[in-house]
Amino acid sequence: MQAKRGRLWGKVAATACVLAMAGAGAFCWFWTDRPTLQDIQASNWSEPLPSADGQSEIRVTWWGVATLLFDDGETQILIDGYFTRVGVWELATARPVSPDGKAIDSALDRLGATRVRAIVPVHSHFDHMMDTAEVAKRTGAIVVGSRSTATFNLGMGLPSKQMVTLPKEGGTRKFGRFEIELRRSLHAPLSPKGGPRFPGEIELAFSYPAPVSSWREGGSYTVILRHPAGTIVVQGSAGFVPGALKDVKADVVFLGIGGLIRIGEPHFRNYWREVVRATGAPHVVPVHYDDLTRPADAPAIGFFPRMIDDAPTVIGWMQEQTDADVSLIPWREPIVLLSAKP
Repeated sequence: MQAKRGRLWGKVAATACVLAMAGAGAFCWFWTDRPTLQDIQASNWSEPLPSADGQSEIRVTWWGVATLLFDDGETQILIDGYFTRVGVWELATARPVSPDGKAIDSALDRLGATRVRAIVPVHSHFDHMMDTAEVAKRTGAIVVGSRSTATFNLGMGLPSKQMVTLPKEGGTRKFGRFEIELRRSLHAPLSPKGGPRFPGEIELAFSYPAPVSSWREGGSYTVILRHPAGTIVVQGSAGFVPGALKDVKADVVFLGIGGLIRIGEPHFRNYWREVVRATGAPHVVPVHYDDLTRPADAPAIGFFPRMIDDAPTVIGWMQEQTDADVSLIPWREPIVLLSAKP
């Protein structure tokens, strides 16, 4: 009887081992099944758009996620300014993290970020706002954002003269020839309850290292940049407030698409209608579709596994829309977005 029981437990153990190995193999396959740039059929940005005044020029550099540096030759406006990269392990285990000073310094140097007047986080999650205080201290720029953004940055020792706090509905400020308007928006509905992960406000200042859940959403904004050269809309997260942009006319929209594959195509169609079609933008550039866990010094763009996100499919949805051209801009390389007529 004992020998029979031993053989039975041996079979159970062997079966469990086989199943564990199969599960590990399947996970490894799914984890390594990642799209590449070649899987995305959208064309690259080729020629600048003519500037509205026929004289001005605006360049833009995309640093991954929703970090964008706009430069008119006199003034630079930085959206988000997230240069640190939090690894998969830190995300999975809630291990405390801190801004990466070396990554921030390297990025600012490569960007030539010597004239940054304003830093505008689209909301207060770590992948948008974690580095803001450190970037502002290095550049002397003014941070424009929500009460949660202010609570965090002031708590990190940012002087109050470098912080402009806006209400949830937003507001407008001018820097050089850029007029920056923030309007209330919504985060992509990624949680099971339909809201953002890590919802709510940053009520109390905290110090890092801290788990990424410490950076609460704190309200989201659509960023509208008006300039004599043209009007640019930055929608960093794939949520929207119906009708919020009906009076805005844009030349180009930078459209955050992270997580849309999980939310579904019906939401995407509504999102496109409320952000792209509402503004009449003839040109759209997707952002926030790269793997935000790749090392800060990674030599090239990377993508999440398809089981987490699927940028080629979502960009394919974008291309099916007939009311705007969809173009990719290079990762961490400047392009001329709007240019004076020859």
